[in-house]
Amino acid sequence: MDKTVWWKAGAYAGLTVATPSDTATVTLEIDASSPIELGSTVWVLPKLDGKTTSMALSVNGVPGGNATFGTIDEQNGFYVAPSIMPPGGMVVLMATTRTEPALSGSVALTFKAAAVGARPPGVPEQVAAIRLLEQTTFGPTSAEIARLRRMGALPWLQEQFALRASAAPSGSHPDTVRRNWYQNMVNGQDQLRQRMIFALSQIFVAPSGPDPYGDGIQSWLATLSNNAFGSYKTLLLNMTLNLATAGQRGAAGKPAAVLHEEHAREVMESFAVGPVMLNQDGTVRLDRNGAPIPTDDEAIVAELAQALAGCTYLGDGAGKGDNPGATTILNGVRLPADLDAAIDMLFKHPNVPPFVATCLIRHFVTSKPSRGYVRRVAEAFAFGMGGQGERGDLKATLMAVLTDPEARNDSITPRLEMVAVEDAGYADFSQV
Repeated sequence: MDKTVWWKAGAYAGLTVATPSDTATVTLEIDASSPIELGSTVWVLPKLDGKTTSMALSVNGVPGGNATFGTIDEQNGFYVAPSIMPPGGMVVLMATTRTEPALSGSVALTFKAAAVGARPPGVPEQVAAIRLLEQTTFGPTSAEIARLRRMGALPWLQEQFALRASAAPSGSHPDTVRRNWYQNMVNGQDQLRQRMIFALSQIFVAPSGPDPYGDGIQSWLATLSNNAFGSYKTLLLNMTLNLATAGQRGAAGKPAAVLHEEHAREVMESFAVGPVMLNQDGTVRLDRNGAPIPTDDEAIVAELAQALAGCTYLGDGAGKGDNPGATTILNGVRLPADLDAAIDMLFKHPNVPPFVATCLIRHFVTSKPSRGYVRRVAEAFAFGMGGQGERGDLKATLMAVLTDPEARNDSITPRLEMVAVEDAGYADFSQV
């Protein structure tokens, strides 16, 4: 039967535990009561029959929570409320024992707006606006800081997502295209898109071979721009075809088989799954000897190379690849011969969400994200914002990166610096 137990939380609040009356009882001891302020922290202490016990904690059924519902830290025992009112204005915290039979208890929390001036010390409105602009643009201006403060963070982000993309950089020589790209970074109104293009360019790295023409890097940048807030699967396919052509053009003299295997390894390890197996929180999976588990081997690379053999880039979103039957197994799935099917298999690999999440967090926010931060962003990639979307939605993934409590914590230093290049008169961008 259901029974209700109570715990002290400054004031008393109720916790309903679904457990038979002759078994142990799960309780939570917290230091606040509803309604709690948005963005505030609540300490949570799960107990089993009155004894502090390590338990699995979730928010609205999401282990560890997420940016939409707030996050809960099992190791340190605290819940951080979302900065934006969640759907329905309420969330449910749940504690579940790690032993069988599992016992659990849940409590509903409601929210209220943070009081004026209630931001944490050292994070005034001005600093918070500057911090967001440092993460999402190539440098805040006084006018944009004031504008962001008037609009609020969420409307400003939605406006940036909706802005028309800057004209694609063009030129007859690669250096000319790059200079025009830098101009877009500095002067484009679509600053968030420009930052995302730069972030994705660190994943889908263009080969730097001796190509004297500008059309290769021009189509590469256009593909990044067109898919910056779209589907990662579409971007993966387009960039696989794009870079296949660029790589073949810039590698004269190499045998075709070598080119195909090099490109196959790059597609797997750089574009999709990374070199080693990952947990959803970005930590490396280890075998029984404590060694990292690789995502591929020579046989897998060779078979994927066959699937990519004959790739011809025909423009953004168009291309072909033909290959006789392939048979190798990757992560329990038979590697298909068809290029589209091979890309679909890579896209569905469990490594892709934490791999992309870690890359984007490191570019936009911090080089050392917590495991919970990576997991929350990986969930947004896998299931959409709040679990209501499609896998690989880059807009939802980026929104999760930027609205997570860790991103809005002023103690984290922005990752990107812009340094003037005096001799060229343009900007050079480097990770710090």
